[in-house]
Amino acid sequence: KPSKVTATTTTSSIKLTWPKTAGATGYRIFYKTANGWSVCVSSTTATAHTFNNLKSGLKFTLAVRPYISTNSGIVWSDYTQVSTATQPVKPASVTASQTTSTLKLSWTPCSGATGYRIFRKSGNNWTAVVSNVTATSYSFKNLRAGSKFTLAVRPYIQTANGVVWGDYTQITTATLPANVTAKVTTPAKGRVTLTWNAVSGADSYLVYYRVGNGAYQLYKTCTGVQNITFNNLKSGAKYTFAVRAITKTSTGNVYGGYNAAAVTGKEYLFRVRNTQSEMHPKC
Repeated sequence: KPSKVTATTTTSSIKLTWPKTAGATGYRIFYKTANGWSVCVSSTTATAHTFNNLKSGLKFTLAVRPYISTNSGIVWSDYTQVSTATQPVKPASVTASQTTSTLKLSWTPCSGATGYRIFRKSGNNWTAVVSNVTATSYSFKNLRAGSKFTLAVRPYIQTANGVVWGDYTQITTATLPANVTAKVTTPAKGRVTLTWNAVSGADSYLVYYRVGNGAYQLYKTCTGVQNITFNNLKSGAKYTFAVRAITKTSTGNVYGGYNAAAVTGKEYLFRVRNTQSEMHPKC
């Protein structure tokens, strides 16, 4: 019998390969069902055979049996079997939901998958961070706010002869940046300076304002600075300012969370008394 039968798989094919058996006229290939063994290839003289147009994520137990054809009939050798599977398709999508300290990955199920392995990219290298997940989600906890991650989910099928891996689907995301702590000072009449602390992992900051009880408006996105000076504020008007942090990733921005007033960070209410009629803030 063949000393070994190996299987090379894709999502739709299985290629069997085996060493040549001395003196063999040919080979017959069988597959195992619930009712026993059935013939799937009656005769081949090659030492390889490919099954095409298969469904993904299906397990198979196959066997190769050599034979010698003589004048008085066929002489059969013993068979060598292998358990394998077509590869599961990769997750159609991987999504992330996060807080400042947690990151939950969710993905679409892969037909036939025994489980999933999660990898993290560092530089050009991938490292397995979770070896086996049987659900279609996983939560990382106790993370730092504003931390960026490139992660990948890879399905697999466990067979009697080892693991058959599917391809992976990756996502680049981040935990939410922490809330910004802001404060205002009034260095001169009609002038207000808004300052805030740098937040770990933040690439930029959104600055909002509103006049009186009106709607909040996005004034500016600031990068590399933590202050804005507003000049010529309207006499007797009430202004509210707030700041929100952004962590940028290659697949989109992750924003710090809003508070009850609809923006991140502490708000400061004040009145400026002067004779000017317009607000001209400068970053």
